[in-house]
Amino acid sequence: MDVRSRSKLLASFFGFLTLSFLVVVVIAFVLLKDHQDSLPQHTYDESGLAAVQVRLHYEMLMGSLAVVEGRQDSAALDDAVLQFDILYERLTALPTRPFYELLLNEEALGIQAEALGALTQLTPRVDRAAEGDMEALRGMRAELSPLRPRIERLAHSPVHVASEHRASIIKKLEDISVWFSWVITGLVVSGVAFALIIWRQQNVAARRQAELEQLTESLKTARDAAEAGSRAKSVFLSHMSHELRTPMNSVLGFAQVLEMGELDDSQTKAVKQILRSGNLLMHLIDQTLELNKIASERVTLSMGEVVPASLVDECFALMSVMSTDKGVALIVEPPQAPVSLMETDANRLQQVLINLLSNAIKYNHQGGRVTLSWFETPDERVRFSVADTGEGIPPGHEDEIFQPFNRLGRENLAIEGTGIGLTITRELVKMLGGEIHYESTLGKGSTFWFDLPLKAL
Repeated sequence: MDVRSRSKLLASFFGFLTLSFLVVVVIAFVLLKDHQDSLPQHTYDESGLAAVQVRLHYEMLMGSLAVVEGRQDSAALDDAVLQFDILYERLTALPTRPFYELLLNEEALGIQAEALGALTQLTPRVDRAAEGDMEALRGMRAELSPLRPRIERLAHSPVHVASEHRASIIKKLEDISVWFSWVITGLVVSGVAFALIIWRQQNVAARRQAELEQLTESLKTARDAAEAGSRAKSVFLSHMSHELRTPMNSVLGFAQVLEMGELDDSQTKAVKQILRSGNLLMHLIDQTLELNKIASERVTLSMGEVVPASLVDECFALMSVMSTDKGVALIVEPPQAPVSLMETDANRLQQVLINLLSNAIKYNHQGGRVTLSWFETPDERVRFSVADTGEGIPPGHEDEIFQPFNRLGRENLAIEGTGIGLTITRELVKMLGGEIHYESTLGKGSTFWFDLPLKAL
């Protein structure tokens, strides 16, 4: 999945999440608002109606008593008794009504007790009236008239308290609603901001994706051009090297013929110089061809069993003449625990050792020494080491020592060389599955070592 697709997926996910949360908040806000609107009527129905009914039945009782006093009527008498019983029951049950423990203050409870006490005193007369005594209720209306202001106060007090309580709740709900509004506003703003950020990131990601695709295409074009150039260079070097061999062989051949003739001292010196320069040029051609083959991956390995001691003896025999001419002692230090066999390419390993030995001898001083040693490491590898007592390598050249044609400023010295040997050596060691390193002390000498697997990978 590319960057653009991931950005779209991320934006879609967070957009859906933000929208879902917003819907939930809106639903909660609507439910809260509906509860807020229904709260006043609900509170009034539950808390104020019972107190109002007390006052209503008090007035109905007073009306019935007025009818009883105006005429002798058994129906009016029964109605007055019924209204008295209802009022008594309402007053008795008033403190037990829902919410009334919050709505009845001390004053209201005092009025309720006072009215209930007055009605209790009149209960015997009402009982006689219930038995048909028409005279039992006479004068009762005048006795209950003083309760009217108190009953009205009792009716209005719970309603007033309920109204104050309701107003407080409404205020809190309004505060919550305001807070909810700010939350929703903040959510909307943050959602818009998030959407803008995602949109911007998506555009940036799309632009970067396009730039990356363009850069990739450019790099691919550059890589193809570089590979084409490298192939052309390899072909050119290969052809040129082969073309140079023919005239160089002729030059060296005629120089050898001249060397066998009768020459004076100056002519002999000139011919030797021709032969030395020609041989150096042929060596440079061979090294260049070798490096070109390695770079184009045209080097093949022939892996087989190798006896390190025998291979070292061969290298010693090949390099002993050079070390004798240079006046450098060539020393071989066999391991304490002999390595019987290892699996590698004998020719390439010999080439690596000869390159290292050649450099150690060339850059040494007369009377110096070169030491070749090898041993098996604990991780089933064989370490070969070539140490010299030459002038050493200045510090800070770690990245240059294995670069081709880089002789670290020694191009103007009398020591012959191409600056390719160490580069070829490093690449061959890599091909054999190993690594090469060195350490050097200026004025005391250098040590190059490489590790190869005991068995081919």
